[in-house]
Amino acid sequence: MPTAISPLTQASLAEAVANAARQYYCPGLSAAVYVNGETMCATAGVLNLATQEPVTPHALFQIGSVSKLVTAALVMQLVEAGKIGLDQSVSALLGGAPIGKGEFSARVTVRHLLTHMSGQDGDLFEDTGRDDDCIARNAVLCRDLDFLCAPGLHYNYCNAGYCLLGRIVETQTGVCFEEAA
Repeated sequence: MPTAISPLTQASLAEAVANAARQYYCPGLSAAVYVNGETMCATAGVLNLATQEPVTPHALFQIGSVSKLVTAALVMQLVEAGKIGLDQSVSALLGGAPIGKGEFSARVTVRHLLTHMSGQDGDLFEDTGRDDDCIARNAVLCRDLDFLCAPGLHYNYCNAGYCLLGRIVETQTGVCFEEAA
């Protein structure tokens, strides 16, 4: 006979988060659970080992490359729905806007960005804010990126390429990236 699951309480969530942070050697952790119309949040640890800034329920974590999985899934849903093609020009999908300097800009495809084969120097870490237009502003900044080689020639990890893919998601769905995700 299955055992009954005890109801979740703020205290039990806080204990579970603290235990998980210890067990997995996680410097900082935040969890939120929505149950029966109520949101409970618990935190543990610090945002940054150097600053020792504590994690709070409203702290923003830098999620980095985890968002690339979500972006790729959204792009592939658009491909599956026939809204875009893997070999379609990124510049064309973005209204003809340049996505880098020089002759290669128009040749970069969705496939190139997904596989980090665009040839772009993809280190663009400009803070464009947190509002609904931040990805659009980042995409505009990409026009100043240099190309290290022709698209499709070499693998080069490209963060900026995934921002461009996020912008494609926005233009094709008509909603901000966060809402599409």
